[in-house]
Amino acid sequence: YEYRLLNQTDLLVLNSQTGQLSLNQSIDYEQLPHEKHQDTVDLEYWIQIQDLGQPSLASRKKIILRIHDLNDHMPIFDQNQSLTWTFPK
Repeated sequence: YEYRLLNQTDLLVLNSQTGQLSLNQSIDYEQLPHEKHQDTVDLEYWIQIQDLGQPSLASRKKIILRIHDLNDHMPIFDQNQSLTWTFPK
């Protein structure tokens, strides 16, 4: 069999002989296109498997890689900023 990733991407690597799918780089949610106030992004990819027979037969399957936003950044405050809170008694 021969496996192929049909989408062009630098994010994933597909082993053409085993079909093992791996990340090629780390994923940063903030760098992905997403709507404001959305906490997940779905990335769709198509994989094709083809046998080596004559005639050759092939099948395609869609996979969805769902990326969740994590609160992985500490808040940064301006050192010169002054904040005042008033609480009711």
